[in-house]
Order: sequence, then structure tokens, then C-alpha cells
Amino acid sequence: MKNIENQYVMVGSKRNCKPFKMSYKTYGNGPNKVLFVMGFQSEGKYWSNILGKYMQEPEKYTICIFDQCGTGSSGYSYFSTFNELASDMVELLNHLKWDKAHVIALSTGCSIAWELASMKPDLIKSLNMISIPAFGVLSVKALRQLLMLPLYSRLYCIKKQELFTRLLVSDSFLYSPSKIKKGLNIVLNKELVIPLANKMHDERYGLKYMSRFSHAIAFAFYKPKPMDINLIERKFPIVNFIGTDDPFVPKSFIDLHIKLFKPNLIYMCRGAGHCLHVEDPERFNKLSMEFIDSANHYKSDSIDSKEKNQFFETKFLHFNSNNKIPSSNDPFPLKNSRLFSFLPKIIKNFIK
Repeated sequence: MKNIENQYVMVGSKRNCKPFKMSYKTYGNGPNKVLFVMGFQSEGKYWSNILGKYMQEPEKYTICIFDQCGTGSSGYSYFSTFNELASDMVELLNHLKWDKAHVIALSTGCSIAWELASMKPDLIKSLNMISIPAFGVLSVKALRQLLMLPLYSRLYCIKKQELFTRLLVSDSFLYSPSKIKKGLNIVLNKELVIPLANKMHDERYGLKYMSRFSHAIAFAFYKPKPMDINLIERKFPIVNFIGTDDPFVPKSFIDLHIKLFKPNLIYMCRGAGHCLHVEDPERFNKLSMEFIDSANHYKSDSIDSKEKNQFFETKFLHFNSNNKIPSSNDPFPLKNSRLFSFLPKIIKNFIK
């Protein structure tokens, strides 16, 4: 959506601080309205690798990406809570005159989408949550890894941006041949993804300090609550995509996610990392579009009452299963390190 100009809407009437201009882009005029919610301090443009498929069918889909408060081209409104970020989305949807939307969210964006669904369930047609971290915070293991990025960057002379990239996607993906060729040469995904992650990393650190700080505090102290309605009363379906190699979603939290969100469908993506939609955009788009189609015919009152407190189906997908990961010449101890492991435990106990 590079050639589509940014549009702006004034939002933030529900905030304790001042309202601000939110930047957004829309494309298409189809009946399926799809809102994309990006993750922690990231701009909406980073959905670009999967938007092409939707843009090929403008008569079927109307899509919208946006920059959250304090990111990208959007304005800044001091401290932001999850409730306020969700309220901003309500105002955006009202401005677009969308009665209902299929919401696709990534990482901590899932927590904001969940807050939106809890606040205004009638606005949700379906909810697609990709790699939602535990309690909206970067999990104990992931927090430890993020804290150690500067340390390992110095010890192994690897740029922080590259280490950051390898937390977002699996090593097996980075070392697999890319489907995009440079001339006649076959390149690895690593050569294409790391420059993009560098840009994302630098943009993140280019945000106003108070914006970065307020987002981090909001994520760290947010705890999602179950909806007040049971599964049969919930009028929209939920799908979860979870990568088995995702350091931000430890296995111990998966059961917790299931109990809290009660998804109708779970895709366990074996070998995939945090940004699994980047690792296999074609398959992700296919499954997501199929889910949107099924959501248009969803009837919660047809669900067997015996299953009302259970998820219905788990499907296993294989990502990057044929790729070999080099180990000796390219060390990345971060994912298995136990150094300073006590720090996140102290932080976690403090949050409790």
C-alpha cells in the first residue's frame, strides 16, 4: 500500500490526555471489512507482505491498516493504556462506518484487539490472533532475551538488530532459500529479512521516549480478562496461530491462552517463530481467508453445549521442516541462555 496516501482521523476522545490524529490507509470496497492490528510499537506498513493477496480481490475485501498512538505517522497523546488504544480503534471503525470487522492482530496487538472485542463485541465479525504473548507482556523467557540483547551483541560482535530479527522469526526460516531472487542468484531469507528488521528496530528507537515508555508500561501491567459471556453467547469465532519455535509464547502459557480466549480453532505451526505470517505468507493468507469465509456463516447457538468451555479443533502445520540450520560459525546462544534468568522472575513477582 505504498502508493496509497495516508488518511487521518481525530481520535482519543475517551482519553485522559489530549486527542490526536491517527494515520490510516484503506483499500478495496468489498463486503468483508478487515482491520489489521500490528504489534508492539510497530507501524501498520509492516503488514505489507500479506496485504497483496487481499488487494488482488478488492471486490471481496476492504482492508485497513493504521498506526497506533505515538507510532509512524500518527500523533502522540502521552500515556496510553490498552483500554485507550482499543477505544482509538472504536473511533476509527466508527469513522470508517464499519458495522463489523474481521480483526487480524499480531503479538501484543492481539491484546489490544482482545480489549476491543471485550469492550465492543458487536463490532467483531471474527478475531484472528497471531502469536499472542502471555498476558500481553513479552513472557518471562522473552523478557530475559530482550534484556540480554546488548550483552550478546558485544560478546559475539553481532548487531542488536540481527539478534532482534532472530527473536522474531525462526532460524530455520532465516537460513532457507528465499522465493524472491536477486537476478539469477538464490539468496537466503536472512539477506532479505534482516535489513527490514533493522529498519523496524531503528524506527522503534526513534519514537519519543515517553511514547516508548508508556507502551512498555501498558504491556507489562496488562492482564486480559475473560469475557463476561460464555462461548455460546459469543457471536464471533476466534482462531489462534502459534509457532512452536516462538520465544515470546512459551509452551507453559498455551493452555492458559486456551482457557482464557476459548478459540474455535488453533493452528500449531511446527518450526515457526513469532512472525509466522512472514515465514509462510501464502499459507497464512489461505487459512485466514478460509476462516473469514467460515466466520460469515458462524452461528454460536449451534455449538454443542458440552464443548462450550473447550476449544474445538487443533491443527498442526509444518514450517521450514526441510531446512538445516548452521550452528558452528554463527552462534546465537540467546535462545538457550540461563544467564540473568532470575531478573524476569523478580519482575514477574513484582507485577503480581
